[in-house]
Amino acid sequence: MSLFSRENAGFRKCMILVGLAGLLLYFAGIAYGNGFLSGFIISVILYESNVSYWNKVADIGKAHAGTGLLHFLLHYALMAGVMIFAVFHPGVMNIFTAALGLLSVKIALIVHELTKRKESI
Repeated sequence: MSLFSRENAGFRKCMILVGLAGLLLYFAGIAYGNGFLSGFIISVILYESNVSYWNKVADIGKAHAGTGLLHFLLHYALMAGVMIFAVFHPGVMNIFTAALGLLSVKIALIVHELTKRKESI
């Protein structure tokens, strides 16, 4: 389910709150804000890419052992690129806030699921 779909309004609100909280890191320092913002943007791009890719695979209905290998490697290369840039340019980007930004979609998913009404109970 895409982040921009109508059914995902609650998750989208959580993502906006996480993004706004990350923007507050600019008050702590430019490197902190840049780290979180770049990690956050890559995280959202990777989430949307995963949703699109695996929906296409499910629509085709055929998969083999190496179906997602290149997709998987590309995603980890993008995440590693952000982290490596943060290591070599600490004045521009903080590595810890970049890692936090990369985890932002996972944090928003957890917060959304924990705060969702329990209709099934």
